Amino acid sequence: NADNFVAKTVSGETFVLSNALAQKPVVLWFWRLVEALVIQKPLGEEAQKKFADLVTVVGVAWAGNQSSYQSFVDRHGLTFVNLDDTPGDIYSKYKVPYQPAWVFVATDGTATTRTGVISESELSEIIQEMN
Repeated sequence: NADNFVAKTVSGETFVLSNALAQKPVVLWFWRLVEALVIQKPLGEEAQKKFADLVTVVGVAWAGNQSSYQSFVDRHGLTFVNLDDTPGDIYSKYKVPYQPAWVFVATDGTATTRTGVISESELSEIIQEMN
């Protein structure tokens, strides 16, 4: 089961996992400031728009700082919440060894980690299976 965590968003707000899970499952997209990883960025954005009634998509940023993360979010037009995980605490909690990575957290706290690039159809299938 996923332990609850509290983190700051790249815009400085507070995010509490248990609050999000009280509403619906959460999809965590782990990223860092490498343009090669942008290949997975549209999937997070599409999932948030297409499945907003089923899941909450949350980006988890690492290997930078708040202003570089915010710049990345702005440059790529990300509309979903992105967390500042500069210390790597969330990465460590879910044992994410590299990016891209996704962690799918069900409302009961059960977490499933997928590393590597996934397709739009795989992401859609996983999200639909979560509900």
